[in-house]
Amino acid sequence: MKRLVYFIAFIFSTQLAFAQCFPDRHNTSWNSAWISCEQRENPNPLRGNSHWIRYNTNNIYSFGKITYWNFNDPARLDNGLNEIIIDYSLDGIEWQEFGSFVLERAEGSSFYEGTEGPDLAGLEAKDILVTAVSNHGGDCYALSEIKIEILDLVSSDEDLVLDVQLKLSPVPTRDRLKVVIDSETVNGRLAFKLVDLQGKEFLNGSIFKSSNQHEQTLDVSSLPSGQYLLDLVSENGSASKKFTIIR
Repeated sequence: MKRLVYFIAFIFSTQLAFAQCFPDRHNTSWNSAWISCEQRENPNPLRGNSHWIRYNTNNIYSFGKITYWNFNDPARLDNGLNEIIIDYSLDGIEWQEFGSFVLERAEGSSFYEGTEGPDLAGLEAKDILVTAVSNHGGDCYALSEIKIEILDLVSSDEDLVLDVQLKLSPVPTRDRLKVVIDSETVNGRLAFKLVDLQGKEFLNGSIFKSSNQHEQTLDVSSLPSGQYLLDLVSENGSASKKFTIIR
């Protein structure tokens, strides 16, 4: 089964200068682009503060060819990305580098049809991370669109639910959250992350489970009030539990 997935990040809106829509429905309009003028903390700690785009599928897919449309505003072509690094992850916590690549500058034309980028060649991942190392000389970093070919669905979260009982206490909590993992079949290293209901990540780490029941206490004193999910991930699947923090 082959499908195509499109990732488009819309950052700002202004008066339309020009646009060209092609049969596969991509858009070369410069005002429908991802643009970053300030570095932020990268999901991959090795990249530090940087300009980046994260593409999360929530399932594990095998990926194929990438097509990209660099920033196509004729007056600001130098903001287009030049060198990028592509990282990937199966759990959104541990990252591996696929490679670094150089992107051609856009043409500044309403007939710009993009450029064929790197081939992921069947890479299996849940998260794809594009970090900009350099641009073509501009003050900001920008990209019009990325198209990533999906070759097949490898596994879905619904198919990979961990055989665990996950208990959190106290709920609601203020500063400490006790995590109890009960399972006779799941042992070894488990990755965890705390995210809010919009998917923003606040905390991540590892738990090593060596017995049927494992307890670990997490410090959540720095998190604001609200509802969160504790996501537990191993190579065999994932489990999650909702909890609330009240200040």
